[in-house]
Amino acid sequence: FFEILQEIQKYNMKTIVTPFDEESVKKIVKMNVDIIKIGSPSLHDFCLMEEVSKTRKPIIISSGGCDIKHVDKLVSFFSNRFNNFALMHCVSIYPTPKDKLNLSTINVFKKRYRDLTIGFSTHEEPNNLDAIKIARSLGAEMFEKHVGHETDKYKLNKYSTNLEQTENWIKSFIDANLM
Repeated sequence: FFEILQEIQKYNMKTIVTPFDEESVKKIVKMNVDIIKIGSPSLHDFCLMEEVSKTRKPIIISSGGCDIKHVDKLVSFFSNRFNNFALMHCVSIYPTPKDKLNLSTINVFKKRYRDLTIGFSTHEEPNNLDAIKIARSLGAEMFEKHVGHETDKYKLNKYSTNLEQTENWIKSFIDANLM
């Protein structure tokens, strides 16, 4: 992991790691990772979130599987600890069908949590280039996309993009900004 982080840092890119237990948070701190992401599966693990909070590193919270009351609780938790954090709209269906993307949630988050950076953690079908445009037009400022490299041994899952799809997705984002 340390070699991967060094390679990323060589290109002046930010490093982001998603821990799933408190021991991993300690490793992240030792490796000097820039940003910690709280993944959707951990949104009820307040022991983990307390450990992440103590690091004082910027935090990204993915909201998959949460109702608005729980998102309020998460925002309150990190706000009361004076953490620098952002909130990602996320639907935890892999891949997410068009009719389940609930992109209007981005607008709800923007209005409800005015001081936060709101993003979109996306799992739609890889050739869907509309979702990123809509998310951007609704005010999403940060985006997460699963990218993979298919080999003879490992097939790409149904929500991760290959290199060409990733390039098209980025072009779609650029188009959204132009429009």
